[in-house]
Amino acid sequence: MTGANLAKDAHSRMTRHERLQYGWRGNEPPHRANGCDDLFVRELAERLATQQFLNGNLTLAKKDKYEIRTRAFIKQKMDRVCEGRAIPRSDVKALELAFTQGLPIYEIRWQRPMPLLENGGRDEMIRQYCAEPGNMDAWVFGLVVHFKTIDGLTSDEIHDAQDEHILEAVRQYKHNEQIGWDQLSAATERQ
Repeated sequence: MTGANLAKDAHSRMTRHERLQYGWRGNEPPHRANGCDDLFVRELAERLATQQFLNGNLTLAKKDKYEIRTRAFIKQKMDRVCEGRAIPRSDVKALELAFTQGLPIYEIRWQRPMPLLENGGRDEMIRQYCAEPGNMDAWVFGLVVHFKTIDGLTSDEIHDAQDEHILEAVRQYKHNEQIGWDQLSAATERQ
């Protein structure tokens, strides 16, 4: 880890101990939402549980229990983000692939042991890519959420797969920027 990377990570709003607004602005569910409300957390936990089930990592008998635990886990992590108490490098890191394009996109890193999964006891790694647009100082916007998969992959394959998710976040950022982050937020608040 270089000092320059840590400086970029520490520059994130999510580490400044100031209250933030959160909004989901990605293509996939959860639905567009402002705040870390129960609907957002429930939809994201349901999506992750379904994905783990479909990937063969979770039995149907354990799906509900996994979803409940995931909901509590996500709520705790998102509350920490919204309070600006994320820890640089551990919880949040700058994405070099985005920063080289001048885009303030950060990776929220969630890792936890999950004994309910049928994955040989390995930790579950979830990544969320978030935008911090310059004209919306008190906001952070979720763009992409995915499981970091490492099973049976080479280091290059792992990086290539993750880079594809990062490029998806870059595309979503540029799309949202064309519409206007403030317009997206205002439209959601009126719904």
